[in-house]
Amino acid sequence: MGENTRHFLNLQDRLLSISQLRQDIRFDKYQAYGEGTVQVSATPEQIIWSEQGFWKPPTGKKIPFTNTYYWKSLSNEKMEIGHLRLGKDQPVKLVEIYLTETENKWKSLSPHLCGEDTYAAEVKLLERSMLLCWDIRGPIKRQVLRYTYF
Repeated sequence: MGENTRHFLNLQDRLLSISQLRQDIRFDKYQAYGEGTVQVSATPEQIIWSEQGFWKPPTGKKIPFTNTYYWKSLSNEKMEIGHLRLGKDQPVKLVEIYLTETENKWKSLSPHLCGEDTYAAEVKLLERSMLLCWDIRGPIKRQVLRYTYF
């Protein structure tokens, strides 16, 4: 088995084993945290994560959230990440990530454009968890969303 295949299978295995998440959201002087659960399902074409939990802003009440991501393999070196917020019949492709020269690290080939904002992604497999970081840039937005999945 080649190195790229091994790294791809590591990512795929990790995606299938996730059950919880923590979020760290930062922009300007605002910072919030979140936590929740992830239900994983798989088809021959993709892995689907259904997330739900609560954001905890510094002041105020907890805010519930839900999200559904899909992860679709394109090759042993590339994977597509998208969301299914509009339903399974209307997937929205966000980014394609590729295996970097750093072991167990994946980065977006190009950012996702949403209005005037760009969303770039980075995935890193750690010993017992996985990080997904979104770097969001635009005329107004300067945000970093850091998700730890385990």
